[in-house]
Amino acid sequence: MTTTSGTPDADDAAAYLGETSWATEEIAAALAAEAAAQARSCRLPVPLPADLREALLRRVARNLAARAVPVATFTSFEGGASTTRVPMSDPEVRRLEGPWRRTVVG
Repeated sequence: MTTTSGTPDADDAAAYLGETSWATEEIAAALAAEAAAQARSCRLPVPLPADLREALLRRVARNLAARAVPVATFTSFEGGASTTRVPMSDPEVRRLEGPWRRTVVG
């Protein structure tokens, strides 16, 4: 069941992604990794509020998009090939997580 608050599960992430070729196991793995990353960088209240939930789902979408991009690309000088690059961070995730970010001191 998809909700607007609380910790999302793999089905929620799949619904957020829409039509996709990613398997449920891959989505679940990305969700687990991004939930751990979010927990390290943010104070997480229980239940998870809607803004942090949305940020987590966007983190999963970015994680899966980055998997589809080769880590190393080789271009020829003559061919002028271009590559697609997934940004290192998502401004929308930063905005949604901003009020919840941990402050590092010292």
